[in-house]
Amino acid sequence: MPLKSYASAALVLLVLVSSCGKGGDFEGRVTMTVARAGAPSSEMVFETAAGHVRLAMTSAGAGAGGYALVRPDGLAVFVSEADKAWSDLSMAKSRVAMAEANPPGTGAPTIKRTGRQEKVADQSCEVWEIAHTSGKRTEACIAQNFIGFDFGSLMPGAGPFAGGTDDVKKEKLFPMRSVEYDAAGKETSRMIVTRVDTTRIDKARFDVPKDYAYAKK
Repeated sequence: MPLKSYASAALVLLVLVSSCGKGGDFEGRVTMTVARAGAPSSEMVFETAAGHVRLAMTSAGAGAGGYALVRPDGLAVFVSEADKAWSDLSMAKSRVAMAEANPPGTGAPTIKRTGRQEKVADQSCEVWEIAHTSGKRTEACIAQNFIGFDFGSLMPGAGPFAGGTDDVKKEKLFPMRSVEYDAAGKETSRMIVTRVDTTRIDKARFDVPKDYAYAKK
């Protein structure tokens, strides 16, 4: 399969990781299930150590895919396992995608921290209710003092932190569950963490395999 066939997935991954804080104390792996209305569910695996991030998403029944790698300095690449190749990811494209999802004038979402505590994958989190100016809304369960990571851009314009917030990094906020609805109240997407593993991650996981070729775009 051509490397360019992974372009959309690569951009989604890039938009995600570009919102991540540089490091934090957590080292390990977070596994989650992501589902959009009318589409097969996907599994996403997020790994981090010493400021490095590896983020992979696979659809049900799919073969070898790819993953994004991001260094602490923000440089990012997309690795295609099927093609044994890697390519640069453009942060500029990430910013454009985020801008299109949140065009000027739409305003920031209104976030209500309910104070209601729940547990997802044995991790405590607070239920947030987010109202978007477009009429969409999100109910999320947000863990604090965990990992500063904004998953709002996974479903552009509808995530818990859409529009950006400094609190994500400062409070190390991480969505353990996020359910999004359109203006009519119909569920459009759902993400839930299924497992959290605090474990040492082999640093080689954050390197491009030496036998993979560079694919210039």
